[in-house]
Amino acid sequence: MKKNLKSIILFVCFFVFISINSVFIFRNPWFDWDMVQYVWLVKNIENKDIKEVHKETYDEIKEYLDSGRNKIILQANKYRKEVHKSVEAFVDIMPFYNIKFIYTYSIYFFTKLWLWTINAILAVSILSYLVFCSILYFIFRKEIEENPLFFFPLYLLTFSSPILIAWRSTTPDMFGAMFMLLWTFLIIKRQRLAWIIILILSLWICTYNIIFI
Repeated sequence: MKKNLKSIILFVCFFVFISINSVFIFRNPWFDWDMVQYVWLVKNIENKDIKEVHKETYDEIKEYLDSGRNKIILQANKYRKEVHKSVEAFVDIMPFYNIKFIYTYSIYFFTKLWLWTINAILAVSILSYLVFCSILYFIFRKEIEENPLFFFPLYLLTFSSPILIAWRSTTPDMFGAMFMLLWTFLIIKRQRLAWIIILILSLWICTYNIIFI
């Protein structure tokens, strides 16, 4: 009973810390240019008029971001200016993003909670981060229970550069990383059918997960 209580307390403390970290994500996101395509895809679920969707996408981004970030996202180079002005040029690049429909519909779900599309993108990253760190905790749970001091380096690991970059980004990277860590956890637990399913599903989040397959 004492052992179970200790385990619960340690995990609750860990989850509180990573939840506090999530406030940092929301306040300090890294706006990637790919965000434009994901906003477009989410809006295109309900509205099939591509010209209208194109306008709504850029209108939301202009309203959400400050002028400095707007300039970087929308006009940093000739290519970004072209897809900003031309609906046809924009649609031409969408096949690279359409395949990520699990990610797209995850964002869409959060927009139904009355969030801006960009906030919904951040919500997916934040939730993925919380799940990612929770899985990481359970992978090392026995070590932490045997030596609670191991709690601190594990917590510091959640600030490592690759996690931090994916965590703050308006891309599917954190969502994809969460699926990959879940895949690893299921391999450790010898859940063969489950990890095969997770690995295949991950392709519709991050196409470069084909490397793992």
